[in-house]
Amino acid sequence: MKRLTRWPEHLCLIAYTVLACWQAWLHTIWADEAQAWLIARESGFAELFLTRLHYEGTPGLWHLLLWMLAHAHFPCVAMSVLAVCLGAASTALILYASPFPRFVRLLLPFTFGYFFLTAIVARSYSLVPLLVFSLCMAFTAKRPRPVLFALLAGLLANCALIAAVLSAGFVVLFAHAKLSVCTRTAKLSAALLLALLWAAAFYTATPAPDVTFGSGGELNRHPAVSRLLSTITGIPQPAESQTVPTPAVSGQASRQLPGRPANSAPSPKGIVALFLALFLLINASFYSVSAFWIVSFVFFCVLFLWIWKYGNSSLLLLPLSAICLASFLEFSDHHISVPLAALTAMFWLQWKQLRHTFGAFKLDRVLAVLVLLAVFEQVSWTGSAILSLRSTPFDASQDAAGFIAALPAGSRIDGYHPQISAVGAHFFRPVFSNLPHGYWPWRFQNNPDYAGRLETDLASRPEYILISGSSVGNANIINEISHILPVGTPSEDESVDGRVLQSGYRPIRRFCGKQPAHFGYAVQVCYTLYRATPQDGATQ
Repeated sequence: MKRLTRWPEHLCLIAYTVLACWQAWLHTIWADEAQAWLIARESGFAELFLTRLHYEGTPGLWHLLLWMLAHAHFPCVAMSVLAVCLGAASTALILYASPFPRFVRLLLPFTFGYFFLTAIVARSYSLVPLLVFSLCMAFTAKRPRPVLFALLAGLLANCALIAAVLSAGFVVLFAHAKLSVCTRTAKLSAALLLALLWAAAFYTATPAPDVTFGSGGELNRHPAVSRLLSTITGIPQPAESQTVPTPAVSGQASRQLPGRPANSAPSPKGIVALFLALFLLINASFYSVSAFWIVSFVFFCVLFLWIWKYGNSSLLLLPLSAICLASFLEFSDHHISVPLAALTAMFWLQWKQLRHTFGAFKLDRVLAVLVLLAVFEQVSWTGSAILSLRSTPFDASQDAAGFIAALPAGSRIDGYHPQISAVGAHFFRPVFSNLPHGYWPWRFQNNPDYAGRLETDLASRPEYILISGSSVGNANIINEISHILPVGTPSEDESVDGRVLQSGYRPIRRFCGKQPAHFGYAVQVCYTLYRATPQDGATQ
């Protein structure tokens, strides 16, 4: 009889899976998805974990799964199948294991973070909800199992650095509430397992001494830091002349803190810009709740008031602290499933207490209304994204790859800017002649975006040049609280486009896609294909 009474949950799981399969089939992979797949496909196991991940700024659990799929000779679509499976598994835990009322359990899987950013956009963050919900189940079990909890927390830390912060919050929470009733052997085993998994996460995420990626590129501009990174990773330091290259284009501009030039020295103006950047990054917690920051602000005010009046602070504040700490890391629109998972975990762990206090005070009813509004709004984000993708692709990489594949055989094509890896993922071998691999290198020594390489490549006259570029959308996280960057602001320096035009190339095709977020789009990514024009009387 119990199975018969759960038919709404069964139908919900089926609907989620079917809808996710449909959207995943229509979804076009973008640069971050393609980069992980190409690295897994083109790297050996030892190379992946001992060298390559030091240029990506992330732990390697997701890359390990992709490595197994790629080396089992599955096509790139297997990555999307994996994401759908992870989303369906997370949905099953919400439907059958969470303590929430039925109407919340039936709606929650279709929120933007748990549907679109978990099952459709295939990244390491697709693993986070499943592991967070599993940790909630392990925490609320009648008999504490510290080894299992350590395993799940360690795996969560290996998803992403912001997930590692959330993992630490869960571990402190478990140690405070459950560890006293565990046996000595279980404690030691759990501590050893957790230490090994955390060590693996932070080792693989440690930047290489010659990386150009985001804050890693900032760190290794200091010789002492570069030497330390070389000692940890085992990767030799670059030559002195290569440690501070002159970029022809800031290929990682979108990964820098807003308002801070890549090579700027500390100054009063720079310090103000840094504090502004940190302020903007803190709004990541707001961005995961509502498209209207004032609604998010009220939500958290009421939530903190409820914690102060009723809550056990050691249980409630740790997930929220993890959200705040994660916001100080390099955060983007695609990370909001992590703070959303932390919020869900907080309500999951405290639902019994929450249920007992609801109705006793008006504050409880206000919080309940705000939670429902947030859930309904996020479900509408999902619907808005599905509708928008009917007219504009998530990424135009597939269209660009199809056009390139139709070019004359043997044509030489050079590529610039990191997003071109999404185009390269549609081919079985590297397609850009100025890149030794399909993935973007993020290294000083072989980064095509730096001035010396650019001039050398242009002098060799490739027939075609593909340049990717992105611009700020109307629902970008940077503009959540204050409209800092106007819509359409380029995320990369466009000087390379100008230099290519000056060298006798003309644009022949442009392919664009928009990445949905909230009730609009976060980023527009475009690929422009240039063709060489005849020079000095030559014919083509």
